[in-house]
Amino acid sequence: MALKADTVLIPGVEGSTTDTLGYVEVMANIEKSVADGVCYMGYAKGLEPNVESFLLGTGSEQCKAANGCGAHIHSGTSCETSALQGGHYYDSAEVSADPWAYESYLKTDSSGEAALIGCAITGSGAADYDSRPFIVHKPDGSRLLCGLLEGSSKPTSPPSLLPPTKSPTTSPGPPSTDAVYFTAATAAIDNSGITSNTVLFIPQWENIDIAPKDVVCFVGGASGLDPNVLSANGGGGTDCTDPNGCGVHVHSGTDCSSSTTQGGHWYNSAAMDVDPWALIGYEQTSAAGLGQFASCVHTGFNVASDPGLLDGRAFIVHRKDGSRASCGLISKAP
Repeated sequence: MALKADTVLIPGVEGSTTDTLGYVEVMANIEKSVADGVCYMGYAKGLEPNVESFLLGTGSEQCKAANGCGAHIHSGTSCETSALQGGHYYDSAEVSADPWAYESYLKTDSSGEAALIGCAITGSGAADYDSRPFIVHKPDGSRLLCGLLEGSSKPTSPPSLLPPTKSPTTSPGPPSTDAVYFTAATAAIDNSGITSNTVLFIPQWENIDIAPKDVVCFVGGASGLDPNVLSANGGGGTDCTDPNGCGVHVHSGTDCSSSTTQGGHWYNSAAMDVDPWALIGYEQTSAAGLGQFASCVHTGFNVASDPGLLDGRAFIVHRKDGSRASCGLISKAP
């Protein structure tokens, strides 16, 4: 199921109503995924220019405020006031910590344009997002853009984000997004009993110059995990502190038969100083050992231009102590 929203300047917020706007498409209960996850792709303009989030790890102090540079689904049903917009939308009975806390755009260009991309586990089903506000925040955390999510008939091919501003003869066309999909089913390593199913996708951007070309997103779930885990990395607990603890990662290898053929975490170390997979994984498990996961990761590889770079890689789920527990190969979805 897909929902979409045209986001506009929130009433009473200073700014240009014609230049401060955007579009987002939300994909929920993604086909073949077992997770209560939601992913979003979109675009915004009229933001503060030349923003660089601290999450990029470059030493910037921007976006550190609560909700700074945030992009979130909210619990309300109107964009008119902050009270009607509500807070971040998730089921607190199912999810131990706010999954939207670090969902944000990472940078803007010199004109204040940004690409929006991310995933979160909310504990809610697809129908629960309908008519909810999608809100984009300023670097200081205040709310800037808002639009209500509504049904879309094209869940994997979002419509154009913005109308053309120039003649088709002089413009490459309006910004738009799409995605290339993959799946991964993992089997237990060394009789661990842990299996998983995951949908992965590579965002495809058109006419959004600032859009990242190296992102891989995924939503999935695993069974047979240690029960009642609460990760220190977003789950509000103290578990998973060992290296790769509770990790869910794409690995560089193309064979699950041994740790050597599985390889290490898949990213371009020539382009990235820090391992982007280090803190990626499931954040909690149920009493039955079920865990869900959703994330978007910058890999340093131009997968948008060559999605085949992802095909055939090993997808691995780790135990809370960091050991490898389940492996499967990624394949392009039919």
